[in-house]
Amino acid sequence: MVRAVLALSSSALLAGCALFTDFGGFSSGAEGADASADVAANETSGELDASEPPDADAPEADTASDASSQIFVDDFNRADGVIGNGWVEKTAGSWAISTGVVVPLVADINYRRHLLYRPTTEDVLDVEVSVEVTPNQSQPGYPQIFARARPLDIANPESYDGYILYVPGNAAEAVITRQRGPETHTPLSTFAVNPAINTANSYRFVLTVKGTTPVELAGRIERKTLNGFDVIGETKVVDGTGERIGVPGSVGVSGNGSLKFRYDNFRRTPL
Repeated sequence: MVRAVLALSSSALLAGCALFTDFGGFSSGAEGADASADVAANETSGELDASEPPDADAPEADTASDASSQIFVDDFNRADGVIGNGWVEKTAGSWAISTGVVVPLVADINYRRHLLYRPTTEDVLDVEVSVEVTPNQSQPGYPQIFARARPLDIANPESYDGYILYVPGNAAEAVITRQRGPETHTPLSTFAVNPAINTANSYRFVLTVKGTTPVELAGRIERKTLNGFDVIGETKVVDGTGERIGVPGSVGVSGNGSLKFRYDNFRRTPL
C-alpha cells in the first residue's frame, strides 16, 4: 500500500498542488434549463436569496484534526477488496479495489447513497480535490468528485450537502452543481469537454472550492497524455445565493452504474 500524507507548506504547494433516472436528476431537467443562461457564459454569480440571511451557512468553528490541513494522496496500489486507508462507504459494499484502482460494485444506486469519502475528522473548507477517471463505456455512469459534504448530512441515506463536478449523460460536457439535502441538485455551470470523454483515454477531474461569501468554484477536465495532462474543458462560477455551502466538509467520489468507470490517484490539497 502506498499512501502519502504530506505536510502542507508553501514549498509543497509550489511543487505540485495540481462523481441520472433518479441518479438525482443529474441527466437533465428544469434546473439545467434554468441554468442555461449561465452556461453560455461559463461563469455565473448568484444573487443573494432574500428569504435567507446572507450568513445562513457561515463557517462553523474548526473542530477537524490536523489531517484537514494536510495534503492527502491515495494511489490505491494495494490488495484487491475493501478500500481501507480510512475511506468511508456510505453504502457498505458498494466500492472495492481491483488491480490497483477503485471500482463501483452496485448497479443503478442513487448518487446520494453511493458516496466514498474521507472521514469527517478531515473536513476542510478551502480545497482542491482531484481524481483520475477511466470510462469503461461510452456513457460512463456519471463519474463525479465532491467537496464540502457537510458532516451533519453526509450519513443520511438519501441526502447530503456538497459541491459536485461530474460528467452527465452527454460525454461532451461537464457540470459544477450544488447538492442540498434530498432534493435534486442545482447546476451552477455547464461547460464543454472537447474532445468528448471516451473509453480510449483516461482523465483527471479537478474541483476547487474557496471562500464563503461568496463561494468561488472552479472545475476542469484533463485528458491524460504521454507527458502529463491536457485541459479539455474548464469553468469558473460564483455561488452567492442563500443556498451556498460555507462550512467545512468532506471530499470524495461518487457515481452510478457498476463497472462503468474506474478511479485512481485521488488527491486532496487544502488551500
